[in-house]
Amino acid sequence: VFELNPLAEIGYRVFLWKQDVESYLRWMRRYERLSAEPYYRNAEEWKDFDWAFLADDSRGLLTTALTPMIARAADLAAAADARRRLVALAVAMWRYHLAEGAFPENLEALVPRHLPAVPVDPFTGEPLKLAWTLDGIVLYSVGPDLEDGGGAPLDDKTRTGDIALRLGR
Repeated sequence: VFELNPLAEIGYRVFLWKQDVESYLRWMRRYERLSAEPYYRNAEEWKDFDWAFLADDSRGLLTTALTPMIARAADLAAAADARRRLVALAVAMWRYHLAEGAFPENLEALVPRHLPAVPVDPFTGEPLKLAWTLDGIVLYSVGPDLEDGGGAPLDDKTRTGDIALRLGR
């Protein structure tokens, strides 16, 4: 826990508080603007958010304490949204399988009977993907690295790979 001594706290409140609040509000307005759009429309700006924040010399104590992990939260929200969409897609795949006796060859076969449209990847704005493997089917989003790994599982440490959901045959 960071604590200021009483004299420093008074000086901070008198001389720096207004500038810190203005900095905080400026960063929150940027966050609000980025959050108003789908993740994929601002993916590059989200990636640069933390670096731009660290380079901002006008940020103060309040801003430094409350703002740093915003871009990571946006990334995690997009990943959670991708997982939710993959589950909906998997349910439609199994419904198709129950009705037809096999999984469809492509995701478009699910429309319109099992889905109104193929769900969109929150990271790209394009339809989620399907890959056939020896073990079955992989439904996937390209994930936070924005690289299509063909359904390769996401490595949480390096944040590379795809957000994938596997279906057995």
